[in-house]
Amino acid sequence: MAATRRGKVVGQAAMPLDDLIDECWPAWFTKLSGPGDRLPRVLAPGTPLGRLPLPPRQKPAFRSRAIVVAGARDGTAACLASGLRRPGDYNTTLGTTLVFNEFKKREYL
Repeated sequence: MAATRRGKVVGQAAMPLDDLIDECWPAWFTKLSGPGDRLPRVLAPGTPLGRLPLPPRQKPAFRSRAIVVAGARDGTAACLASGLRRPGDYNTTLGTTLVFNEFKKREYL
C-alpha cells in the first residue's frame, strides 16, 4: 500500500531483495528490472512517509493529522515490539514463519 500511495517500499525480512542499511535495491536486481527510477524507494520500518490528509470540511478527530510510517512483516514487527535494545539481544517468533532475530550494530553476512 505504501508503495502505491507514496512510491516507496519497505524492507521485508522474509524476502530480502532490498538493502535496509543503504536503503537501496541490489545492483543485480536493478539490472533485471530496468532503470532504478521505476522502482520505489527502499525505506526501513518506522520511517515517516507523510500525514493523512483530512477530507474537505471535516472536523479532525485529533489535534493533528495522523503520521503514516513504513510498516513491517509480522516477524519483524514482533521483533521490534519485543524490546530488543542492545547488540547481542535475541528474539524468536513463531507465527506464519519461524523468525530468528539478533540486534546488531550493522548487518553482517
